[in-house]
Amino acid sequence: MCKGLDLFVGEIFIREVKYLWRQKKSKRHDYLDFFRGMMILCMIFNHCAKYFWVTPEPNYYIRFLLWLDFFIAANFLLISGFAYNYYIHSRKINAIKKSMYLQETILRAILIFGIATLMSVLFGKLGGLDDSWSHWSIFKIIGIGMIIILIFDSLPRLELWLIITMVVFFFLGYLSTAVDNILLDFFAKGAFALFPWFYFFGSGFLIGKFLIKYNETGLDPARLKKTLLPALVLIVLFATPFIRYDLDAYIETNLKLFLGNIGLFFWFLTAFYFITSKTTQPKIKWIIEQITEYGKISFSLYYVHFALIFVVLLINTNIFEGSLFVFMNAWYFTGIVALLLAILAIGCLIWKKQDYVMSLEWFIYNFLYMALRK
Repeated sequence: MCKGLDLFVGEIFIREVKYLWRQKKSKRHDYLDFFRGMMILCMIFNHCAKYFWVTPEPNYYIRFLLWLDFFIAANFLLISGFAYNYYIHSRKINAIKKSMYLQETILRAILIFGIATLMSVLFGKLGGLDDSWSHWSIFKIIGIGMIIILIFDSLPRLELWLIITMVVFFFLGYLSTAVDNILLDFFAKGAFALFPWFYFFGSGFLIGKFLIKYNETGLDPARLKKTLLPALVLIVLFATPFIRYDLDAYIETNLKLFLGNIGLFFWFLTAFYFITSKTTQPKIKWIIEQITEYGKISFSLYYVHFALIFVVLLINTNIFEGSLFVFMNAWYFTGIVALLLAILAIGCLIWKKQDYVMSLEWFIYNFLYMALRK
């Protein structure tokens, strides 16, 4: 009797270990990783412009790089919410028992939120954050968003509950501008506050439910193409001032940001999907593959690129006594950024050969592996 029970328990353990291994080796869709990788590259250009271009007036080149602010974080949240559909689907079809899938998701969300908070506490002051521990970031929103959707996934009419939550968070953010409240301030303070920026993660998830097909392609390209014209209308609305309606600054700014980025997201998604699936030219395909690799470790590269920028700032302060950026021009700036990108590319190629050991993604996987195998 005991021997039979031991065999049964051993079989369950082996199946659960195989479940964890399948999650590590589960199919990745290149267009998702390429999307993330492109946002990381745009982020590098944008942050270099912010930190390195300090003395002269910004020219059109630098203004364009600064303008990237309008869509980088928003689209990173959108693609993260979109991809969360794949995560939930793969866990449900592979999980031996629901409790294991729930435990893994909650632990993963807590780790993402906790690492983002720890990074803010340790290095936030270097980036100019006054209140680093409570500073919201896109990865904190992703962590919270995963748990919110996980809760709604156990309820009927998930989509309705998610839309209601997005609307409530939007107006709670508005309320925080009119009412002095510590709790509201906590959730609505900062450039990427949960109120209302959760609406990007939630919208990405809903768009994924509309467009994703769980087959080899992973997407419904015919349905995606049909969204492009309505998406273009949203982009036009983003670029058009709502003069006639005399809206409150919070409502107009966030509504335009939301509409514009939803429209851009459909166009980015279409472009990146066809670029990764249709490109055959070897040199271009190689570049696409490198950017796709950046998307696989986007959590790590988010902080690595800040470290590279900080090293340049340290060199400027301690070796060049602040003179490195005094005579900055477009060619000089481009050279510095190109050097950083070359260092990043070489580093990632070496890192890839080590299976990204010690990356944040590696740490999360191994922590979950040890926690869930018990």
